Amino acid sequence: MQIRAKILELLEEINGELSVFDSQSQVSRFNGMPANESLCVSPRFQEVMGIARKVHTLSNRSFDPTAAPLIALWGFGEDGLTWQKPAPQEIEAAMERVGLDLVHMDQSGCLSKAKDGISLNLSGVAKGYAVDEIAGLLEDLGQDSFLVSIGGDTRVRGPKPDGSSWRIGINRPLPGADLKDVIEKFEMNVGAVATSGNYRNYFRTEDGLFGHIIDPATGYPTLNGTVSATVIADTCALADALATGLMVMESTQALQMINGLENVEALIIQLTPEGEYLLSRSEGF
Repeated sequence: MQIRAKILELLEEINGELSVFDSQSQVSRFNGMPANESLCVSPRFQEVMGIARKVHTLSNRSFDPTAAPLIALWGFGEDGLTWQKPAPQEIEAAMERVGLDLVHMDQSGCLSKAKDGISLNLSGVAKGYAVDEIAGLLEDLGQDSFLVSIGGDTRVRGPKPDGSSWRIGINRPLPGADLKDVIEKFEMNVGAVATSGNYRNYFRTEDGLFGHIIDPATGYPTLNGTVSATVIADTCALADALATGLMVMESTQALQMINGLENVEALIIQLTPEGEYLLSRSEGF
């Protein structure tokens, strides 16, 4: 089987386990089941949940895949945009179903929920995980030089065939910015990088602009001034989840967290009230 076909087969398998946009996927089945049932999930699902819990703890709960009810309420879930700000009572009701401690996974890899209506949205880690899985497949097939990228989540192994390093660009966090419009560039030969931002998936009303990254502590889109967060790590799943968490956290606390981790670097971009970009870097970036 050709490499392309193997990759497509792998992605289909991952979607069948982790995609909320597939109504028959394992995560969709979990989301639809009541509190008195359990669902035994695949090893991949178990691994992703382990990464999610790790980053949930590291980020002081800023990364929380059980924010799915809030994501759907704001129109960024599988049903698509609603283009309207939810009522405060709707947000309050959804908040009662948010909290990763409400989801339990036993030693056999079976998931259960503490109350009806709890659901998972693993988009903040699953895309990076898919990149890692493809990279692993390429390595198994004997490839020693490659770049894998899905929606900006990237993993490289090199150097490139011509001997040079892979060049990575961070998009300018501006709505409608061309993909070639970059605010920062760097080179790497091994590892992963993921960028999270609120400048592409959003809607605007008379009340303002609302991005797709929701603060699970408030139920509202993040309002901390951070418009982009990029993380470099050994795996793309970890980088992906951390980047999402950094978007929610206060920037000083976020960089303190990153500086306490081994082999992890980060760049946080904020937009000042004057419309200028403020770039804050971890110690190794």
